[in-house]
Amino acid sequence: MPRFLLSSIILLLFFTTPLLASEPKVSAIEPEGKVVILVRHAEKRQNQGKDPALTPAGEQRADQLRLALKEMPLSALYATPFKRTQETLKPISQSRDIAIKVMELDGGIEKHIREGAKAIKAETGNVLVAGHSNTISLLISALGGPEIDKITETDYNNIYILSISPENKVGLIHTKYDD
Repeated sequence: MPRFLLSSIILLLFFTTPLLASEPKVSAIEPEGKVVILVRHAEKRQNQGKDPALTPAGEQRADQLRLALKEMPLSALYATPFKRTQETLKPISQSRDIAIKVMELDGGIEKHIREGAKAIKAETGNVLVAGHSNTISLLISALGGPEIDKITETDYNNIYILSISPENKVGLIHTKYDD
């Protein structure tokens, strides 16, 4: 999907959230609610242990994500303790000077999802999350989103855009962010 089209969809979703979630407000200039964007980490190196870095293709994909979201206002970036999720967000973090917040894995996946969703919900602005094939769907559900198809080990370009209204009504758009 062309970057312009993806950026347009995200901005349209961001600015129409108040219209979808509440009574129309003619004077509303500032958007209400928030957008949470979730991606799986980019391509990782193989046979590099439990914490591999990104491949050159993964680094390129991370930069494609930065370009795809360049018009999207973001206030927080979340990743897991693993290099591959943090490296996926690194181009955006560096270009916008936003520190990456780490969602710890201590206490198992259930606690990771519960605490991650709690932290994301507490953010006042839009959030970008880089996760894993086994955590993205769980986090979407924990944020009130619908069930999604399983993410396979070869899926790296999915982008899930959750629109969360002030009344906690959740909408989901699933698209791709590569060339």
